Amino acid sequence: MKRGHSARASARRARGFSLIELLVVVALVGLLAGIALIATGVAGVERTLEREARRMAQALNLACERAVLSGRDQGLHLAAARYGFSVQGAELWQINRDGPLAPHQLASGLVLRVPGLAPDEQPEVDWGDQPDVLCFSSGELTPFELALSTADGRSVYLLRGSFDGRIDVRRGP
Repeated sequence: MKRGHSARASARRARGFSLIELLVVVALVGLLAGIALIATGVAGVERTLEREARRMAQALNLACERAVLSGRDQGLHLAAARYGFSVQGAELWQINRDGPLAPHQLASGLVLRVPGLAPDEQPEVDWGDQPDVLCFSSGELTPFELALSTADGRSVYLLRGSFDGRIDVRRGP
């Protein structure tokens, strides 16, 4: 009889998990998935912001190198959500329409600002006008500071250009 009793006890144990155990596991998996989704979303925006800042700095370095090699000044035109490059022509600035210096639209949710200017004073692209930043054929650069940020301003990358042609990218405050 003792043997039959232990057989029933082990049969009960072998049936599986209780409903409460399953609900606890499902709740934990859901909680971990939610945390991972939120973390990935925030990290995704951070990665996109850093990538855009580095892309802009590299494009500006390329424009400055082209200015030195070609002997023709290159310009950077700015707007809130896009930027583009131009080369000095005989009378007007000629926009680069293709290649790595073609006009670039920032990723959704990112904005480009000039620190110290009010929102209504921020530059707006007018491809025929004088560029906002100049790369001179002598290797010099118009000193500048730009802030590339999320629309809410929580994450910021600063781009700074110095007269000697150096461009620095760093995470802002």
